[in-house]
Amino acid sequence: MPVKLFTGSETFNETQHLFANAKIVIGPHGAGLANLVFCKIGTPVVEFITSSIFRPWQMFGGLTIDLPWWPVLLSSFDARAEILGAMEVIEAALNSSGFV
Repeated sequence: MPVKLFTGSETFNETQHLFANAKIVIGPHGAGLANLVFCKIGTPVVEFITSSIFRPWQMFGGLTIDLPWWPVLLSSFDARAEILGAMEVIEAALNSSGFV
C-alpha cells in the first residue's frame, strides 16, 4: 500500500483528493485531522495523542462521520519509541477494515 504524506501545503483540491482516497489516516492530534471530513465512510483513523490533551469524547468526532477511531496515547509527541511501537494498533486498524 503506497504511503502519501500530507504536509498542509497542498491545494484544497489536492487535500480533498488525498483524504478521499485514503485507505487509512495516521497522524498526530491537530487541525490537519479536520480533513477527515473528506474521507470515505469506514476509513480507519489512527490518531497519536498525549494524555494531557486526550478527552474521551474526542472519539465521537470520527464516529459521527463513520470513521473507526484508534487512539494511540503517547507520553509526548517526541516519544519516538512509542510512535514506532504503535504498529500493532495500525495493523489492528487495517485488519478490522479489511485492508490487509
